[in-house]
Amino acid sequence: MTLNWLNKYGLLIFDHIDSTNLEAHRLLKHGINKNLVILAGSQKEGRGRYGRYWHSPKGNLYLSLLLKHNTAISSLSQYTFVASLSMANAIFELLGKDIDLKLKWPNDILLTDKKISGILLESISNIQYNVASWLIIGIGVNLKLCPQGLQYSVTSLEAEGYKDIIPELLLDRFMQHFSVNCNLLQKKGFMDLKNRWLKHAWCLGEMFSCCIKGKQISGIFSGVGENGDFLLKSKDGTVNRINSGEVFKEPLQNDFFNKKLSVQI
Repeated sequence: MTLNWLNKYGLLIFDHIDSTNLEAHRLLKHGINKNLVILAGSQKEGRGRYGRYWHSPKGNLYLSLLLKHNTAISSLSQYTFVASLSMANAIFELLGKDIDLKLKWPNDILLTDKKISGILLESISNIQYNVASWLIIGIGVNLKLCPQGLQYSVTSLEAEGYKDIIPELLLDRFMQHFSVNCNLLQKKGFMDLKNRWLKHAWCLGEMFSCCIKGKQISGIFSGVGENGDFLLKSKDGTVNRINSGEVFKEPLQNDFFNKKLSVQI
C-alpha cells in the first residue's frame, strides 16, 4: 500500500458506525477544518440516493470523503464522475482491464451489468457566493456480500469470482486515482475527464427513457454535458439534458435510426 494520499487527508476508521456520511456531518458541526477519509467496517444506517437503504455488512468497502472546495454549485456533480471513474480505475488496476466493468450515469458502477457500487454526493453550500464550502462523497462497494431481493440486479466482486480484495487495499488504490483525477479536473477542466468516463459508460448510444415533469421521453444516450447532464437525443434530433432523476434503458426501436444520431464522446 502506498498511502501517500495521507499527506493531504486525515483518516478515521470505525469498526461499526451508523453512517460515514452522517459522521462527516457531525464533524462539520463540531468545526472540523481539514479533508478527511472516513472508513467503516460496517454501517447500520447506510444510505444511497433518495434516502434508500444501503446494505452494509462487514466485508465490503464503505467510506466517505470530506472535502473543502470552492466549486460552483452548478459544477458539483462533476465530482460524482471523478469518484466513479477513480473507483473504476482502482478496480481495473487490481483485477485487470479485461473485466466487464461499466459506469452507469450518474453514480453507479456495474460488473457484468449488475450493480457493485454506488456513490452519494452531498454539499454544504455557501449560497451567497455560489460555491460549495464542503463536499461529502459517500461510496459503497460490494466486495464480499450483496443484498438479496432487490428490484434491480446486484452482485459483489467475490460473487463474480474476484476474491481476496480487502477494503483497505481498494481504498488505497481509489485514493491514488482520486487525487490524480481531481488534479486533471482542476487543470484541464471537465471535458478530458468526461471523455475518460465515457470510455467506460454503460450503454452509450443505446435507447433510454426518463420522466420529466410527468411526461416520459425517450431517446439515445448520446453523451454527457458540461456539468454532467445525461444527454438524451430524440428522433427529431432534439437533445434533452437530464440533470437529476433516473433514466431507464429500453429496447431499441427498429426505426429509430431512420435519422443518424451522433454520440458525443
